[in-house]
Amino acid sequence: MHTKVRVAAIVVLLLALGLFAVTEWMPALLFLPAAGGALLVNELGMLTPGRSGSDRNRPRG
Repeated sequence: MHTKVRVAAIVVLLLALGLFAVTEWMPALLFLPAAGGALLVNELGMLTPGRSGSDRNRPRG
């Protein structure tokens, strides 16, 4: 009997956690188009690339 109660409690807890995650993090989904745009701009080479591996080892100046 205790096992069934524990399983039911865990299921209810996980459902509540899932509902909380969806309702509270829904505004964060608005950042997905911005992130996709940033990846697209980077893919098209419009952003300045980072320093290459050989440049990183060289001292500046």
